[in-house]
Amino acid sequence: MRNSSALQLDAEFPSPTTAGAGGTSMAAGQSQAGLANTTDPSSNVWKMASFGVASSLYAATARSAGRINAASVSDEEYRNLLGERQRLLDRKFGGTISRKEEIRLEYIRWSLDRVEDAKHGASLEALDNAVAKYSQFLADVEELKSQLETRAHGKR
Repeated sequence: MRNSSALQLDAEFPSPTTAGAGGTSMAAGQSQAGLANTTDPSSNVWKMASFGVASSLYAATARSAGRINAASVSDEEYRNLLGERQRLLDRKFGGTISRKEEIRLEYIRWSLDRVEDAKHGASLEALDNAVAKYSQFLADVEELKSQLETRAHGKR
């Protein structure tokens, strides 16, 4: 949890001793808008949520949701995106592309990247994780080798 001054929050959240929703007074220490007052009611410090380790879970969930969404693109829609990208690339290399078309080209590239990630992203992540594990294993073996050599030379 990170701390933040209550003065910084005044613009968005009234203090816990002022009227809450519906004009009723809130007791000190009660949660208001997801914030909890620290130990003493006269304190000007509020605890703010910090996601920490859970943020990687949110990132993984968002990545999965994006892949599910991108995987729902039909083959016809995918072919249309490829065709439109080719037409825009031809205009770009011909020197006749407008700024609006350049922006559209970037969007199409991004969309195609999302579709490719939906098709191959999970496999590539698994491969990346396996490479990371083998790299760590190699580092561990090299460390063990170094320790063994040091001890072997020390006993002579």
